[in-house]
Amino acid sequence: MPTVAMVGAQWGDEGKGKVADVLSAEAAAMARFNGGNNAGHTVVIGGDKLVLRLVPVGILRPGVRCYLGRGCVVDPAYLLEELARLAALGVAVGGLKIDWHCHLILPYHVALDRAGDARLGRWRVGTTGRGIGPCYADRASRLGLRLADLYDEKQLGERLGALADRHAPTLAALGAQVDEGRVRDELLAAAPKIKPYGADVPPLVRGELAAGERVLLEGAHGLLLDLDWGTYPFVTSSTVHPAGAASSLGIPAAAITTVVGVVKAYQTRVGEGPMPTELADDVGARLQQRGNEVGATTGRPRRCGWLDLVLLKYAVETAGITHLALNKLDVLDGVSPLKVCVGYELGDKKWDRLAMPMDHLACAKPIYEELPAWQGQVAGARAYDRLPAGAKDYIRVVEEYVGVPAAFVSTGAGREDGFLRQALWP
Repeated sequence: MPTVAMVGAQWGDEGKGKVADVLSAEAAAMARFNGGNNAGHTVVIGGDKLVLRLVPVGILRPGVRCYLGRGCVVDPAYLLEELARLAALGVAVGGLKIDWHCHLILPYHVALDRAGDARLGRWRVGTTGRGIGPCYADRASRLGLRLADLYDEKQLGERLGALADRHAPTLAALGAQVDEGRVRDELLAAAPKIKPYGADVPPLVRGELAAGERVLLEGAHGLLLDLDWGTYPFVTSSTVHPAGAASSLGIPAAAITTVVGVVKAYQTRVGEGPMPTELADDVGARLQQRGNEVGATTGRPRRCGWLDLVLLKYAVETAGITHLALNKLDVLDGVSPLKVCVGYELGDKKWDRLAMPMDHLACAKPIYEELPAWQGQVAGARAYDRLPAGAKDYIRVVEEYVGVPAAFVSTGAGREDGFLRQALWP
């Protein structure tokens, strides 16, 4: 049975929560493979909005088995908060399994994240301040605490002491302070509540594959925020590329046969970094207002602009995306004229593909193809033949430029708003 990986194809915030929710209706199991609670996956059911930042969206579908791979980082306090919120809504959370090797986000990481990023000046990344980067840094430095450490109180104390000693000078220099005793007490109090979710996840996911089950791999963020493939240094701290799913979950890379790249019908970005098609005008303000472009995790307004097909093709080729999920097509209702970026000018040179270092994007001038506005309304359409002809032309232009089909089209915020054009599982 094909395994489907879902990844963001822009700078995150592409609407992966809705796509994951739609696809999970056909899945038996779902596994999140990267990031922490710096990701906000939003689902709207019956007009009610629910934001999940850590637990896989499949938890909302009864019977879907959910996993967190070891490529994820977990804030113990936030995990318990999200689980309690879900349980209060009547969602069964007891079957969630979190890999023992997931690293823990601690108050040290949060303090370092917030104080450190604020001092970077023009190189400030604009992080969510959730401690994600410092936690991954400790992981790479072989100093981090993992979920497994909660099972051994003596080992937990020793490793926490080493971590505190390591960060104390830096925190003091930044004017921040963390109470080591309080951190230890909070971890010990949280441990009995978290340990029942701990598991050796890879054999469980491999068992799903061996049984021929439909498995959906849920990625956070977007490829343009990937640590290696994004607009460095204005990126996240984890691997967004679908190959990272195989590493995080301990499955063969060849098991991932379908990669869905989630993309908006226009471009957005939260935080710092280059964005060639950004619109600082009435059109950009209209996209922001109509698309409700506010970060699900930070509450910050998103920068908006025309769809950048050059970067989308880069994402498709780099991540091996086989299908697109096109979100928020309805936001373009009534926008006239429409434009898409099909190339860049930089000095006396022109490119129709990304053939420059990522940091040069800050100086790149977009080359646009203008498309006519469509007559009629996309909003609420639940079948392809209900779309205006101009909207179908817009989809065709996107597909032809990047070379893969749009298998799913979203026409509104609700779970029912949109349609699948192509089956992803047999």
